[in-house]
Amino acid sequence: MLGDSLLAAPIFREDGEVEYYLPAGKWVNLLTRQVLEGPGWHRGVFDYHALPLMVRPNSILPMGGAQGPAGLRLHPGCHPVPVLL
Repeated sequence: MLGDSLLAAPIFREDGEVEYYLPAGKWVNLLTRQVLEGPGWHRGVFDYHALPLMVRPNSILPMGGAQGPAGLRLHPGCHPVPVLL
């Protein structure tokens, strides 16, 4: 957890499978927009372009301009989002 609104689950396995715990409430994957409910354990398979980066709805995340954060090349399917609804 990074504060109360952001959770980044590490991936340690080569096959990308990860199991992570979400605290109570609604969570949205910042990169895929998948909505999940906590509390509970969740399992998924992720790669370097779609890690489990979960954020609570109505959180404000400073992200940088339309080109993405300075020096970071975004995956073609990812777009910077200044405010998550």
